Amino acid sequence: MAASIAQERSGGALRLPDPARTFRLDGRRALVTGASRGIGRAIALALAGAGADVAVHYHANRDAASAVAAAIEAAGCRAPILQADLSRRGSAAALAEAAIGALGGVDILVLNAAEQRRMTLSQTTPDLFDLQLDTGFRSGFELCAALVPVMAQRGFGRVIAIGSVQARRPNPQLPVYAAMKAALSNVMRNIGKEWAPHGVTANTVSPGLIDTDRNAELHDDAAADRALLDRIPARRAGTAEDVAPLVLLLASEAGAYITGADLYVDGGLGLP
Repeated sequence: MAASIAQERSGGALRLPDPARTFRLDGRRALVTGASRGIGRAIALALAGAGADVAVHYHANRDAASAVAAAIEAAGCRAPILQADLSRRGSAAALAEAAIGALGGVDILVLNAAEQRRMTLSQTTPDLFDLQLDTGFRSGFELCAALVPVMAQRGFGRVIAIGSVQARRPNPQLPVYAAMKAALSNVMRNIGKEWAPHGVTANTVSPGLIDTDRNAELHDDAAADRALLDRIPARRAGTAEDVAPLVLLLASEAGAYITGADLYVDGGLGLP
């Protein structure tokens, strides 16, 4: 953007940049994991709203994924529906191959899928540990390994991991989930440092308390719900639509100079 302004000055005219063009994703192809509901759904719709084709990944609810795909296709974008159980070893590599086959390539990868199980350290079983490890971390790492080098060959790529405020503000009920989010954010920093010379950026977007079906149980106890909201400076839970615009920024040309960052969308919950 700075170069274009300098060019405008040298021509004797100074014009304002067009934000609508800066944030457009026309011709880009995205894969969003866990896109059938919640934050993933909002992100998939936001990317398509900016002109991107979006591969809609889901695990179990094909009807929900189909509804997301229908909305994307109604906007004139492609929306192949891809099923994968990311807790299964090898499924991430297969998903990457399926997305490339369906879209002809992947320019934007959004790592949203995760398993969140509320349990303390002493309640954690090996099976539940592996479930969260494979879904929330291993699959994301493997998708990056499969797709980032291909992005680099084309000179453009965006990787956005959906993290969590819990990685900074630990919750004793989420020790494994928080650890997986912190590990994935570390991978984003490594990718950001290694692949930036090739036009690939990698960042983390870390939501706080977001009002999705995953967190619906937190509203069962009105007093506890109020106490939780009182700890958030914004005094409210966020929505999936609060998260999606930041992902859009990072996926677009507007975010071309941001890499290795962990950006919080938490209403101030993570502040000391």
